Amino acid sequence: MIKDIHICTLNVKGLRDKEKRTRFYQWIKNQKSLITFIQESHFDENLEKKLYTETSNVIYFSHGTTQSRGVAIIIDNKLECKVINENKDKDGRILMLNIEIENIIYSLINIYAPNIETERNKFFKNLSDFISNYAIGTVILGGDMNDALSNLDRKLTNGKRKNIKPVNSLKSLIKTHNLIDIWRYLNPKKVQFTWKRQNFSQASRIDYFLINKDFVLNTKSSDIRPALIKSTDHQGVSLKLQSVTAESKGPGYWKLNNSILEENEYCKEIETIIAKYKTIMQDTTTDVHLLWDAIKLDIKLFTINYCKSRAYNKNNEIKQMEKKLTLLTEKYQKNENNDILQKINQIENQLETHYEYKAKGAQLRSKQDWVEKGEKNTAYFLGLEKNKQTKKTIIKLKDDQGNIVTDQSEILQIEKKFYEKLYSKENENIAQSWEYINSTEVKNKLSKNESQTCDGYVTIDELTLAVNNLKTQ
Repeated sequence: MIKDIHICTLNVKGLRDKEKRTRFYQWIKNQKSLITFIQESHFDENLEKKLYTETSNVIYFSHGTTQSRGVAIIIDNKLECKVINENKDKDGRILMLNIEIENIIYSLINIYAPNIETERNKFFKNLSDFISNYAIGTVILGGDMNDALSNLDRKLTNGKRKNIKPVNSLKSLIKTHNLIDIWRYLNPKKVQFTWKRQNFSQASRIDYFLINKDFVLNTKSSDIRPALIKSTDHQGVSLKLQSVTAESKGPGYWKLNNSILEENEYCKEIETIIAKYKTIMQDTTTDVHLLWDAIKLDIKLFTINYCKSRAYNKNNEIKQMEKKLTLLTEKYQKNENNDILQKINQIENQLETHYEYKAKGAQLRSKQDWVEKGEKNTAYFLGLEKNKQTKKTIIKLKDDQGNIVTDQSEILQIEKKFYEKLYSKENENIAQSWEYINSTEVKNKLSKNESQTCDGYVTIDELTLAVNNLKTQ
């Protein structure tokens, strides 16, 4: 079991020189970094082959040119992990690995943002969409952002600090994906830079990690470290995460998907169940309270199985359509036929309907009360749903002695003892209770009409109004 997951990021300003690469490998070793993000690698496919002979580590690439851009993620061969998939852009600026470590899925995203503000604004907007489309785990976004987030992140000029405003799309990305600048969170007032000119006339903190807010408690440290690698004017940034072992969770609460109430097949089966119990009710010796509980349980069990089967069939239908779409797209690329194109459009429309339906379902489960106009982003709502699950998971707890406990079995025992004590019956003094009640002067009393309203039977109209006002989520 891994105790900590140590990740580093560094803009290397080109690693085509073998001597420089040797120093870089040594730097990684000294940092004890298990996962390393690098920017401005300047690698190409020819050099890529040589790199495999120089190190036993696993390297993933998104190439730029031999003179600019290029990002890579290096994974230490000692790290036991499974790379689920790899996604990249065509410009050597974005590389994402969806990776599983000890049953937890992380979306590692290494980026090198453009220097020019207008290009950078467009870049972060596209990156936000990229994350929505491809990220499936806890987001760890790192690299050279080429943008400072606050006034503390720029060096004073003539004794004055510039008013810093990051590009709007970066702020929007952080908000949309519920991210946080973890170094700044851990160092709220500290002034430290990751880039400087040789004469130190300019300096800023433009290299950092953005991680999911719900993962902050799993962060042990984040600091800025000297790189001491020839030609780079950047410092490295370190992120150390506490390894989390996925605990087996209970089944949770079942929620009725009320759209099935409009399906004839489901409604007919419910009518059959009700008819069965009507027959049983003819026996006057039957306890009606037990019968009511039995019919509710019977309907619930049938509904759960019906929904499971329905979900399986829908997911299988989507998989088949996606396979068919892939085959038709490949076929169309070889032969641009209008009939094939029409079939592609038809399947895309059908898939869009399915995805929209799934997004609405995830929205309800995440208890999100609003949807942006035209929003159909399933990944967004699935992310909210996942974040709600993460928030409900207790990973640290103080015991009676004030010690921090992280072991899940010990946490459960502390919770058990707390609620046993909270709800345990205490010795009651009945005489004192009545004495208190009788001595209490009641100034405000209900009128006779108010009393009858409160004590009377609930009407059908009142029940209907209450049910109609219930939130479906």
